[in-house]
Amino acid sequence: MAGEVDYLILAYRLSVLTFYLGALIYALPIPYQGLKRWAPRLLADGIGALVIVLVFEALFQLANTLAAMAGGSWELLESWAMGGIAEFLTIKAVAALLNVLPDPLGVLRGAQVVVKPLDRLATTALFFIAFIVGLAEIVKVYGRLLAAIGVALYAAPFRVARSAGAWLLSFILVFTAGLQALPVFATAIGGTPQPIGIGPIAEKGLALLKGNVSTMEGPADGVILVTDADTGEVYAVYLAENGTIMNDHGSTIVTIPSKPNLAYKLVYLNVTFYLEPYPVNKTDYKIVEGAWSIDLKTSYALTARNGIAVYTNGEILSASRNGGTVEGVIHLQQGQYVSVRYVDGCTIDIDPGGLQEVGESEWQWGDLHGQAIKYEAPDAGDYHFQVTADCPQLHISYDTKDYVNIAKKIAAYYDINVIQAFIAYWFTIPTIYIAILTSASLGVARLLGGRERFPLRVF
Repeated sequence: MAGEVDYLILAYRLSVLTFYLGALIYALPIPYQGLKRWAPRLLADGIGALVIVLVFEALFQLANTLAAMAGGSWELLESWAMGGIAEFLTIKAVAALLNVLPDPLGVLRGAQVVVKPLDRLATTALFFIAFIVGLAEIVKVYGRLLAAIGVALYAAPFRVARSAGAWLLSFILVFTAGLQALPVFATAIGGTPQPIGIGPIAEKGLALLKGNVSTMEGPADGVILVTDADTGEVYAVYLAENGTIMNDHGSTIVTIPSKPNLAYKLVYLNVTFYLEPYPVNKTDYKIVEGAWSIDLKTSYALTARNGIAVYTNGEILSASRNGGTVEGVIHLQQGQYVSVRYVDGCTIDIDPGGLQEVGESEWQWGDLHGQAIKYEAPDAGDYHFQVTADCPQLHISYDTKDYVNIAKKIAAYYDINVIQAFIAYWFTIPTIYIAILTSASLGVARLLGGRERFPLRVF
């Protein structure tokens, strides 16, 4: 496949051919004025095309220098575009969430009507930003090759493709310099719109999650921490009730970042369990009714609900629950343990199955207080552990955190100043800027000599 250098060599040879054709026409003993008029044109065209070939690299260095002087870069343009994509995907996520939430009383219908125009706006905006990103990708990745093709067309004898070559070359050079500075222009003219979700959402993405969490004996209660598997950053904090992940408003569809690998943690009675799979990547989710779905589980907790937690650092071979009684067979090495935590007010009966009690302690978790008993294995083996508990109804009070607060999003997007800023920043100003660059490309093409017109005639 021909590359940039091949087309520049072709352009060089065509420029030399054009020059010698001009010299040949000068030398021809044909007194035809129309033919003789081509001689100086071909000589000038050959020299002009040769000059462009020789300064080809300098032209791109100049374009990138101008972009840098304006404060632009390809990285800045990508960050700007990803910010817009994240923002408008958030709107579409809001619309999708309202469509998949159960609505037996019909109270969400009004919200769906309110968000629908924003959803359409977001779709249009995504296509528009995708157009700019695609244009930037063509200019950045294939620009030099297209410019070299443009020079080859420009150097063709008798100006048969001069206008096409001049326009292609000027388009690549102008947009190489100009597109990188688009975010600078947009910010300078329209200012930066109120950040409603750009920041971390632009970097981390957004998805809707329907999640379930369980211990070895069944559904779990507690608090779910959604964290970055690499950095440990906490993106969101949700509740788990009877094995279902939900936010503090009772919605069983929650928001999570879509790009990083995540680590889910269950916290119950001040004990933290890492949930499996670990870490979680995109392939671990299933798509159910427009949301990501996943079943999370800890293999180190016998139970974590109804005011009691039983956990171990051994291997739980089997587990079951019968009313208030939880039992399981646990394989332990010598010195490994099983620990029981329960809240104050519980009536509890423990059958350790041969394990030795090694200590008792107290724990505090928010406004909950309780006791902890630890048992160790005197020898390696399988132990049948059983706990029967009758605890008061437990209410978990914990500061939750939505990755994206849907209600605040809807309210923020319907602020008239936000709408005006968004339309100006993401539509009007970029459209004007692209028009300016297009006009500049035509001007540079005319400066290079692309002046021919090809009128369209139907009859």
